[in-house]
Amino acid sequence: MNTTGYNEIDLKNWKNYPEIKTNSFWEYEVNTYEQIYKRYTKRNDLVLNIFCNSESAKEEAKKLDRKYLEIEDYEYDNSLRDVVNNKLKELEQKNIQLLLLTPDVTDIRASKTEEFFNTFKQFAKLGIDSLEQGRFVVLIIGNTYSNSTLHLEAFEYAQFLTSHGLRLKAHIVKEVWKWSTLESSTAKALWHCRALKSGFNVATFKNIFIFEKL
Repeated sequence: MNTTGYNEIDLKNWKNYPEIKTNSFWEYEVNTYEQIYKRYTKRNDLVLNIFCNSESAKEEAKKLDRKYLEIEDYEYDNSLRDVVNNKLKELEQKNIQLLLLTPDVTDIRASKTEEFFNTFKQFAKLGIDSLEQGRFVVLIIGNTYSNSTLHLEAFEYAQFLTSHGLRLKAHIVKEVWKWSTLESSTAKALWHCRALKSGFNVATFKNIFIFEKL
């Protein structure tokens, strides 16, 4: 097999992988973590998920034979570094092979914007330090809307990562809300009305940024 070294895709037979998405817009039906794991990991690789806002991340890791470690805290503590190091020793591994950063910026625990951004930086540094060179960081993050203003936190967080030894490889827009079914949902109809009144557009997507550790 002719592979990249970080996944199990045989590049000599690249036509055999039509299910692997290489475009930059993923529709609602696309399984995000299946795509990420197949593209950026191999069996028995260790995935570290910090903030852990999706149970499917763990489920897909198990399904695809990836080892998985999650940190659900929104408050950084120096002892977390020991948690990661102890897990690596337990698994007899020197590093993790994929870092998932999945902060929910709409969570009440992240409501103090500047304070939480500083917390994110600490978590990100922990993960990057543990990541094997040449492997990948995936940031999954939305934006927020408050006080009649759209806030582009996603790009601020992504910019921080590029300043810490990571190279941005891709930006994917992932649909998380099927807006075309507006008439079937009272909640969607209400947001439609609010948007018309206030001049904004409803965010029906999240950003996925893919970084490589140099």
